[in-house]
Amino acid sequence: MALLTSSSPLPIPATWLLSLLVLLYLLIRYPNRLVGTHPSRPGVHTFPGLPLIGNTLTIVRRGTVDQLHRLLEQLRASPLPVYSWTFWPTGRIIMMSRPEYIEYVQKTNFENYTKGSYFRNAFSDLLGENGIFVADGHPWKMQRKMASHIFSVNQFRSIVQTVVHSELLTLHTLLRNISTSSSPHLALPDLFFRYTLSSFASIAFGADIGCLTSSPTCLDHQVPFSVAFDAAQEHINKRLVKPGWQVIEKFNQGGEDMREWVKTIRGFALGIIDKRLDEGKRERRDSGSGMGEEAKKKDLLGLAMELTKEREDLLIVVLNFLIAGRDTTAQSLSWLIIELLTHPQHIPLILDEIRNNLPPPSHPDSPVLLEYDQMKDLPYTTACISEAIRLHPSVAKNVKMVEQDDVIVPQGANPHNLPPLQVYKGEMVGWSDWVMARIPEVWGEDCEEYKPERFLRALSAPSSQGSQQYQYRSPSEWQFHAFNGGPRRCLGQQLAMYEALALVVAVLPSFELGWKEGQETKWPPSYTSSVTLPTEPYEVVVRERERERREGRSAQSGAET
Repeated sequence: MALLTSSSPLPIPATWLLSLLVLLYLLIRYPNRLVGTHPSRPGVHTFPGLPLIGNTLTIVRRGTVDQLHRLLEQLRASPLPVYSWTFWPTGRIIMMSRPEYIEYVQKTNFENYTKGSYFRNAFSDLLGENGIFVADGHPWKMQRKMASHIFSVNQFRSIVQTVVHSELLTLHTLLRNISTSSSPHLALPDLFFRYTLSSFASIAFGADIGCLTSSPTCLDHQVPFSVAFDAAQEHINKRLVKPGWQVIEKFNQGGEDMREWVKTIRGFALGIIDKRLDEGKRERRDSGSGMGEEAKKKDLLGLAMELTKEREDLLIVVLNFLIAGRDTTAQSLSWLIIELLTHPQHIPLILDEIRNNLPPPSHPDSPVLLEYDQMKDLPYTTACISEAIRLHPSVAKNVKMVEQDDVIVPQGANPHNLPPLQVYKGEMVGWSDWVMARIPEVWGEDCEEYKPERFLRALSAPSSQGSQQYQYRSPSEWQFHAFNGGPRRCLGQQLAMYEALALVVAVLPSFELGWKEGQETKWPPSYTSSVTLPTEPYEVVVRERERERREGRSAQSGAET
């Protein structure tokens, strides 16, 4: 019998050889992109990546720190206004931060562009799979219809106005108490979060959660729900650039923390729900019918309870609308104060507009309380808020899944001759309103400057005293896209603007705000990388204005600090 010597070659198994051939084929076909993705196409600049995995390692390594700045840098490094990369497991992502493309995706062919499973899975433990912010199709339409109803009912404006006035009276007293204390400073973003959380919980769910009182001691105690909600959103944002997070989180500390945050958040929301369910049972029992006080509640939770009494379904409603009602307005106010402290020349103009267009308060030490119908009388103040929102949109980035092959056709005038874009089923298209605010082709060469005048139309020439009459002018929903557009346009835009305007009207005429000593060294404050766009924490000093200055009897000519 013949024996193999040590020098005899070993046979290569056929499966190994086949594997090597397949690998060689894949390396040739996908030399710089993720396996299974379509190649580059006209009108889209593709940032080359590694064979078979594309840009996955680069995206994972960079994480979410300074995420928006990197998106802007990538756009500026691209020879085309649209660029893409490939990333596992999402495939190819095409970034197209231009109004002409966004209108097509969000309106012209709305049904073809969905949130998709990757986005939904990342949010499902916090907001549920059928929450209005993550759902598609029928579940989304049902929640949208329910929410639309509350924002259109006749009583809604009066309910909002009553609640906001009550919250502002509390906040005004709190600021006065802080201004006369030995430490007249506070973390302003935290105060704004308490204001919007307290007011929205009362408006939408009829709940007094006790997070805002007139005593400064309330600021010494964290709101567990808010802490957990902020941490959970930062964590979810990291999931979006972390392949395999579903497995990793079963074993790491981040996953354990997330489960604790979700437990805290659910407990808070279920407390609101269970209280209302118990109230409904008692009212039906006491009245002997289903037409007790519960039937009169027309807030958002009351409307949801007309459709279902399932706690989990109601939980989804509560959590999805808390993120809308708490985060967006509070963050916009935080960015507004930063911009006004940086550009104090706008403050005297805001104060003049309030004094000239609104009746004085009933008492000199009381705040001015804005009525819903008076919003139109404050075009300059509205422009200041809008410009802060333009530069710092709360929903700073978004992505959609392509359901079927399509060609995205630029909508509108298309002054820059943007080409149509071929997209394929399973790819993702995205944009950043934060980036779009900094594109000269969209907002002009001064796009990065804080200029409220871009939202105004002058109705008169400046007077000898420098005063001028304006009319508020809003660009299209696709250029000024901070409130989204098309069928998913924000239902609460008017509520958010009213809450913000009402706070400015109540606070600025009564109090001067300035940087706490040492805060200037942290300038400029940046954003915290999250699902939304919170500012980094900052503190201000609060000083009560002298009565003569509050009433406008002493002219202000210098910049305010």
